[in-house]
Amino acid sequence: MPKVQVGIFQPIVDLAGMGKAPVHVEMELNEKATVRDLIGCLKDLCGESFEEVVLDKKRGTPTEYVNVFINGRDVRHLAGLDTKLNDGDTVIFMAPLSGGREY
Repeated sequence: MPKVQVGIFQPIVDLAGMGKAPVHVEMELNEKATVRDLIGCLKDLCGESFEEVVLDKKRGTPTEYVNVFINGRDVRHLAGLDTKLNDGDTVIFMAPLSGGREY
């Protein structure tokens, strides 16, 4: 069974009521597990609010306030939430970054 490392960062942790950020967990999944399956497992582990924060159920995609990366690659450029996970993958849930300082 594949094991994946999962990182969940602010403000997702706060919005989902998961306590102190960042959250790092190792999840053991079935052989055919996808990002969508992982979200379901994290919902079971972290609570219903996690899924509400990260998943737009109507569109079947991450909400506009969440980026999901597998080994540094945005799932939007892969197979979306249907991207298969492999042993040793690292999955990150984080808010989009923007802004900066003009010099």
